[in-house]
Amino acid sequence: MHAGEKVGGVGERRHSRLQLDTIQITDLVLRHRVHGCGLQHLVAVERTALQEHLGEAQVYLRFTQMLLQRGTFNGNQVLQPATVHTMAQNQIGDLDCVELQTAMPALAHPANFFPGMQQKWGLSFLINTAQTPQGRSPGSLAWAGLANTFFWIDPTQRVTGVFLTQILPFFDPKAITLFRDYEAAVYKSL
Repeated sequence: MHAGEKVGGVGERRHSRLQLDTIQITDLVLRHRVHGCGLQHLVAVERTALQEHLGEAQVYLRFTQMLLQRGTFNGNQVLQPATVHTMAQNQIGDLDCVELQTAMPALAHPANFFPGMQQKWGLSFLINTAQTPQGRSPGSLAWAGLANTFFWIDPTQRVTGVFLTQILPFFDPKAITLFRDYEAAVYKSL
């Protein structure tokens, strides 16, 4: 995809020359598509270092869209709505998530996505119980991967986002700040 090119009704906004410590992001692209059901999705892609992972970003988006649409994607029922509902429910009862500790500091920092907020675990996702500072609704679902890869699903506002990097250690302060800024920009644009 080239600057300003539209693909299948996808709009994009470009931001250039963002600096993340020693990693320079030259073309940060926010893409969004509004589907007939009102679904919106956005993805941030660092065009120089992650270009080969664009396919992976699209897979993550398809997955999050499917969950947002209660198990349906492109008219195909992939999971039963009851399964998706169960995945999104608190599975730890009165227990609360606490800061994730690390056994390998070179690979991961301790992590708490929403300090001071009660957080729960579903079968597959972290669940925030209150609105986040970035705008995510209570009951939204989130996932994170070791190389500072994140996605969230907000069923209330019908939005999902994917943020991919290849930065270690996990929960790198600059990467998490960029992710939070990205998420805030998504909600501001709704």
